[in-house]
Amino acid sequence: MRWGTILIAWLACVAAKTDVQSIRVATAPERTGVTLLLGAPPAALVQETRPLALPPGTTTLVLSWQGTKLAADSLRLTVADESVGVTGPRLPADRPQEAEWTLTAAQVVETQLTVRYLTGGLTWEPEYTLVLGGAEQKASLGAMAVLRNDSGEDFEDAQVDLGLASPVSANLEQGAVLRLPFLSAPEVACELTHVFDAAAGPDTAVQLRLRNVAEAGLGSVLLPSGKMRLYEDRAGRRLLVGEVRLPSTPVGAKAELVLGTAREVSVERRVLRVADQDVRKDVHGRLALYDREEEIAFVVESAKNDDVLLKIVETIDGEWTMLSNSHEFERKDASHLEFLVPVAAHSELTVKYKVRRLNLLP
Repeated sequence: MRWGTILIAWLACVAAKTDVQSIRVATAPERTGVTLLLGAPPAALVQETRPLALPPGTTTLVLSWQGTKLAADSLRLTVADESVGVTGPRLPADRPQEAEWTLTAAQVVETQLTVRYLTGGLTWEPEYTLVLGGAEQKASLGAMAVLRNDSGEDFEDAQVDLGLASPVSANLEQGAVLRLPFLSAPEVACELTHVFDAAAGPDTAVQLRLRNVAEAGLGSVLLPSGKMRLYEDRAGRRLLVGEVRLPSTPVGAKAELVLGTAREVSVERRVLRVADQDVRKDVHGRLALYDREEEIAFVVESAKNDDVLLKIVETIDGEWTMLSNSHEFERKDASHLEFLVPVAAHSELTVKYKVRRLNLLP
């Protein structure tokens, strides 16, 4: 961004009875501070401060932004000394990438000006790294902000504010890509659960739950939506488990991520018994309503070296009542129940239940 000042001083030549106009063009001083506010994409708010020395009279301040992505309708200029009059901006029709302000001072003024504007091309996105410990319920979480500057402008020693933690200082040249850390949480409590839902398919999924709260080792900043790479720490070696996208997670909220298929934990749903009960007919002797008893088993096999927590999701349509069950369950709504079962390493177990479905139609 380029600045220029044009001083127009009117001098009265009393002896000659004529007016003499003196015009001086100078370059404005370099900026003493710049702040980049990147918390509300796609546009970034830029705030520049510069020292300004004004002589008495009228000064025209010219801003040119050729080759940049500045939004002209967003320009705002203020002068710290309130005695200085400010008029503008004016956008000359023959110079589409320039703006002018008129500054009026009654005497010599040394002050500071601040200009704010929106620009495109300044973007950032978060990247997360989650490393699970051996117990799979403790992890470390790190986050980097990946900044890209395609605005056409260089920003030296800028204060970069992502709207999260405290601003950080960085040199961000045109075309540069920078990686700035904004979160380091060495001890994060997470819940890693294996989930089997026969209605969704025959595979067992791995689900990770993170809570953005202080009790879980987080809770200091919003976690913006971004790519997360998941690693497992095996005897000091990091093994890439998968890559997912973390949804935007405010402080106090939780995020549930499906990491993929569990190859070492299998579940098979088996129908052991089906029997119709209490068959009712209408006046014509035709079948009207009946109940049905169903006995279901889930055969679980784990080849993992660690204990895991398995969630079995079952769908039962219509009215029903539970007759017996081998493990405790939670009824989530009218049609769904969940078993939460600890599974030991290298073990097999069976989860059974018997249900009576009521008032079925033929």
